[in-house]
Amino acid sequence: MEKGESSTRVKINGEKVSEIEKIDEAGNLFVERRNTIINGKRNSPVECRCLDHINALGLSLVNSISRYLVNWLINGLTKFQHPNADRKVPLVKIYGPKIKFDRGPTLAFNVFDWKCKKVEPIPIQKLADRKNISLSYGFLHHIWFPEKYEREKVKVLEKRRCERTKIDKEEQRTKIEIEIEKEK
Repeated sequence: MEKGESSTRVKINGEKVSEIEKIDEAGNLFVERRNTIINGKRNSPVECRCLDHINALGLSLVNSISRYLVNWLINGLTKFQHPNADRKVPLVKIYGPKIKFDRGPTLAFNVFDWKCKKVEPIPIQKLADRKNISLSYGFLHHIWFPEKYEREKVKVLEKRRCERTKIDKEEQRTKIEIEIEKEK
């Protein structure tokens, strides 16, 4: 930009052009205006070509690369095991299909210590942040299982019941211990 020149003008190939004109030209890549005459009235419908542009960029290629990366991550996470354990204890438990063609880019997993106790997600997220890995944590509610995964559904629900009874027993033990301490 030259001295005293307005900021709305730019030089492209030595030619001064308004930024607004350039933006309008870029907009014409995606939108085509057609003037038609219907019943003696002039209409100006708009035809959008955005999906053609995305397709030209290679959306299917991006999709397949994303699928490849998720499958690579799943394979890597399932191979992690605790080195100090007596038996092979997996470090990560992945939920959902392991490798599947139509799997989405989201991956649900838990990390376990060598005693098979779940590690809280907050320290895992902090460790990932230090290495510039983006993780977020949440809770799955109202999980739906298709009929073909009926056996997995039974296993998950049965495991939840067992975990809940363990928690209930631990809570009862602590209550009894507290009551005993109060009596002393």
